[in-house]
Amino acid sequence: MQNPTLGVDNELLYLRDSETFYQVVLSMSQQAHQHIRLFSRDLDRKIFGSEEVVDAFTQLATSSSNAYIQILMQDTSGLIHQSHRMHELARRVSSYIEIRVADIMHQNISENFYLFDEEGWVKRQYPDEYVGEANFHDTRSVRNFEHRFKNMWERGEPDPNLRRITI
Repeated sequence: MQNPTLGVDNELLYLRDSETFYQVVLSMSQQAHQHIRLFSRDLDRKIFGSEEVVDAFTQLATSSSNAYIQILMQDTSGLIHQSHRMHELARRVSSYIEIRVADIMHQNISENFYLFDEEGWVKRQYPDEYVGEANFHDTRSVRNFEHRFKNMWERGEPDPNLRRITI
């Protein structure tokens, strides 16, 4: 499928390498108008640390007072101990981007998933492999993923180590 459109193209895409994951996430991020929700083990730097994806998140976060981005992570140590563009963005626009750490009950879930508006989704089977699926217009699956995400989000908590300390 060439240049799929978020909210229009309903086709199951099979993702098998990091470049394909990157291109699909970038495309959906650039087309999102309302919100992005990520459930990720460690916010993969190849995808979410790239300048283009961070620019797309910045555009969404600053486009409307109703826009928001929620990031639920299983492991925030990479953000705490190493520089990450998405963490820096979250610090700059903290009113629109929130990062939480998943509770103990959700620490061992192997699949990661990313939701864009009420339309598109990306699922990664295992956080260490670039194998998964995506769809640019599948509202039924997005609703199912969002239900799961909201339950996990409510149980998650902000990581105090991610807060900016100013003196």
